[in-house]
Amino acid sequence: PVNGAGAIGLWSSSDGIMIDDTPPVCVKARVRDGLHRVLDTDFQSSPSEITAQWRGAFIDLESLVQRFSVSGVDERNGAVLFGPLNVGMATQLKVPDLALGH
Repeated sequence: PVNGAGAIGLWSSSDGIMIDDTPPVCVKARVRDGLHRVLDTDFQSSPSEITAQWRGAFIDLESLVQRFSVSGVDERNGAVLFGPLNVGMATQLKVPDLALGH
């Protein structure tokens, strides 16, 4: 939006509605395989389930973080294993019924 003086603004509003045009910021995120609070798991024994947790400072000054969206992607070939899943404000996830290979 451009104001009456010709300055470009980062947000605009109308009738009490604010438009948030900036994405959330993630500072020092850490994703861990498995559900242990401290240790990261290098291997998971289940051929049909993935567990993970994440911690970090997730900030959105305009409208706050409303939910997390999680996807699983095979880093070898880019295949989507699951997702995106809306997990709300949960910071851990268990995805069952997958067909995983070793």
